[in-house]
Amino acid sequence: MIPDRFRVVLFALVAPLVATAIYLPSINAPFVYDDRHAIYQNPAVLGGAEASDLFTDPSNFSARPNKKMYRPLTLLSYSLTYR
Repeated sequence: MIPDRFRVVLFALVAPLVATAIYLPSINAPFVYDDRHAIYQNPAVLGGAEASDLFTDPSNFSARPNKKMYRPLTLLSYSLTYR
């Protein structure tokens, strides 16, 4: 029988390795679907909007004016990652 303490340590070491192995191929993946206009072409993400604007204006979701969505935490995380 494996001691509980050893199991916890083993899991703490193996879990990050498994997660890395699973997601590693996505590092070189291109942007798809709405990524272009919602992330790397979006002026709000690239520093053109205050943090408070991300929580109040749904038009900040996208560089396209007709793509309004209220996702403030997503935009905030994109903006912080960009900075």
